[in-house]
Amino acid sequence: MGCAAEGYEGGCELAVDWFGGLLFLVVSAVVLGFCLKLLKSEARSEGRRVGRISAVAEEYGFNHVFTPHWGISSVVEEQQWVQQVIGQRFSGFWPFDGPIRSIRNVVTGPIGDLSFEAFEFELIYQNEKGRVQGEWVTVVSISMPVAFPGVSIGFVEGWTCPIVATESVQFNKIYPVRSEDPRFAFGLIHPQMIEFILSSRVPAIQIGGSRLVVVSSDKLDAHAIGAMRSFYQKFWEFVPNYIKEDFAKCN
Repeated sequence: MGCAAEGYEGGCELAVDWFGGLLFLVVSAVVLGFCLKLLKSEARSEGRRVGRISAVAEEYGFNHVFTPHWGISSVVEEQQWVQQVIGQRFSGFWPFDGPIRSIRNVVTGPIGDLSFEAFEFELIYQNEKGRVQGEWVTVVSISMPVAFPGVSIGFVEGWTCPIVATESVQFNKIYPVRSEDPRFAFGLIHPQMIEFILSSRVPAIQIGGSRLVVVSSDKLDAHAIGAMRSFYQKFWEFVPNYIKEDFAKCN
């Protein structure tokens, strides 16, 4: 009777172990299947986003390149290439003073006298726990035929130039202006320009030399290409002719 009891208990333990193992395998398979399905869904969504960017770029006569550094297989080499090429071209603009890991979806093309450029890149930073993380950032910029003094319109990290008060109290609160040339900034941001920027609800604007830059914390959206194309066209139209002419003589 004692031997039978011991054998019976052993069988229960074996059955429990077998059932537990089977349950673990089933749960693992379900979780793995869910993760694979989620990854496939994200990949399809990303593919559609890139496709929309290509379609919009073609519509406006722009060029679209998903990865501008073909032939570079090493992650380290890619980071060095991006840091050198993009970092130098956008030197002095936020957030290009920090390390950049990769760049994707580069869209370029002309807008009359202006040169349009948009792309997304992964900015590297350390979180509160000291761990290295990446954040995707979108940059949309234009190159102008003249070079202007440095101006930031809105809250831009790192700009320490004097604050320039415009004629609009509302504008000063939403888009505080800093410039290395206050007189130029005051002439640039006239009442019509103020009204235009407020109605556009564009993120902070940075101007330096012949480049005008807008940065947003997200990946590039196809809709943003058309919206920023229109914004830059109108912004350039609102720049007073006397400013364009005066600085064209200086360049």
